[in-house]
Amino acid sequence: MVLTGSDVQRWKVGDRVVGIFMPGWISGPATATKVGATVDGVLAEYVLFDEQAVVSVSAHLDFAEAATLPCAAVTAWHAVVERGALH
Repeated sequence: MVLTGSDVQRWKVGDRVVGIFMPGWISGPATATKVGATVDGVLAEYVLFDEQAVVSVSAHLDFAEAATLPCAAVTAWHAVVERGALH
């Protein structure tokens, strides 16, 4: 995290975070907002996220590894839940 807005409470400068594919979706039916699909993607040096649209990066991951998780995790979830109909 490079900068935070004055109202941000979940994060501080220096926190290691990565954007999530479906910002704001924590549980329940998936929302329609998808980074790179219904909202702009993140192919940039710096991007602006709502504080609810990022998650913490585990200490054992470098940023290159962490950057793959939103897409890889959503791909696996889609295969198991959406296509496989696991509930």
